[in-house]
Amino acid sequence: MKQNVNRFMCGINSFKNLLLSLWTLFKTKKSALISLAFLTVIVTMSVFPQFFTRYDAYQIVGDAWTPPSFSNPLGTDDVGRDVWSQIVYGAKVSLIIGLLSALLATVIGSIVGILSAYYGGLLDQLFSRIVEFFMSIPNFPLMVVLAYILKPSLGTVILAIAIGIWTQPAKVIRSEVLSLKERPYIIKAKLIGCSSIRILYRYILPRVMPIITAMAIIAIGWAIPSEAFLSWLGLGDITQVSWGIMLYFAFGRGSVAAGAWWHFTSPGILIVLVNIAFMNVGQVIKEMLNPRYRA
Repeated sequence: MKQNVNRFMCGINSFKNLLLSLWTLFKTKKSALISLAFLTVIVTMSVFPQFFTRYDAYQIVGDAWTPPSFSNPLGTDDVGRDVWSQIVYGAKVSLIIGLLSALLATVIGSIVGILSAYYGGLLDQLFSRIVEFFMSIPNFPLMVVLAYILKPSLGTVILAIAIGIWTQPAKVIRSEVLSLKERPYIIKAKLIGCSSIRILYRYILPRVMPIITAMAIIAIGWAIPSEAFLSWLGLGDITQVSWGIMLYFAFGRGSVAAGAWWHFTSPGILIVLVNIAFMNVGQVIKEMLNPRYRA
């Protein structure tokens, strides 16, 4: 019992030290700190939208294409709905798609990268050829083809994005495992008869988990604009309000011709800012966990 308590306290202290190191690195990189604060606001907004706007996303609040005003900070769309309210409520769908597609891509990439590097041989050659094949195809055309073939839905968009971005985590994690498998403690574990499953679970996975986390955060940054691109092409779920669907309706219903710049620039700028923010945060975490990734 005492040993379990000591192990638990050791884990708590290690987690505290990790958070302290992360916070120290964030303070030295102001852009990453600002990005973290910005993402905190966006996530809070997606969870508690009612605290950020008084209107529903579908509620008609005025005339079509009303310019920004005090009552409508980002104006209205082509049917008189508040653009800011759509931004607020659309954040949830965009973040969910980004999170789930990034998680799926990272899981696929992690499995391929770990098994390929650890076992090597024919398995490594097979996985490497698969990765090279997918990397030879530009991401966005691949996503478009997949989303077009499958029925438009949130699940389709998530799957298409994940298949388009899984190769980058696979490459980074494979490189990390190739380095780890040559460490003396791994070689010693093999010599004393530890099974491959035990080595992967006990020694490899815990040491690549931080890199996996960093790659997942970066993948979210790529997934959100990917969703916007697919939705803008009409391959998303138009029954759900997201930043990408907002762009789809803005361009499809003549906001540009009408001069309603607030209708299409608002979600566009936000998508770019969120992408940059996730990239900054993910890069800082990657640098903290592995100094050789520092510029």
